[in-house]
Amino acid sequence: MDCTTKIKCEPITKRLSKATYDRPELTLTDTLQTNDEMQKKLTKYVRVDDIGDVRINTHVRYVTLKDAKQRFCLGGLLKKIHNKYVVLSNGTLSWSVQRYHWDDPDKEPIFETTFFKLLSVEDQQKKIILEQQQELDELRRKK
Repeated sequence: MDCTTKIKCEPITKRLSKATYDRPELTLTDTLQTNDEMQKKLTKYVRVDDIGDVRINTHVRYVTLKDAKQRFCLGGLLKKIHNKYVVLSNGTLSWSVQRYHWDDPDKEPIFETTFFKLLSVEDQQKKIILEQQQELDELRRKK
């Protein structure tokens, strides 16, 4: 880390595309491609309508398109937002995620990457309270 001021400095990350990574035949992400596994990994996350509204350094997960199939990814910290892509980081490596996917550049995108942001502790508590209130309302209706 090269910091010449007292301002908090970000660690320099290596681009994943330039890293020497020997991908195993089966990765953790490969094992998370069912709805059940995805839902387990999204319990403290909320779907984002516009990634441009998410604060930098927020942890995000996402569903993107790879080989014409939707793919759930565990994501990383949001480091940069561009019109066509975002840059995420795990602290050591950084990588870009396309926001839109086209099969014809002259037409509308065929797929838009869906992002989920990590809820703050306060928002997680509000979500739990809301779910419990809904459950109580349902139990009262059954009486």
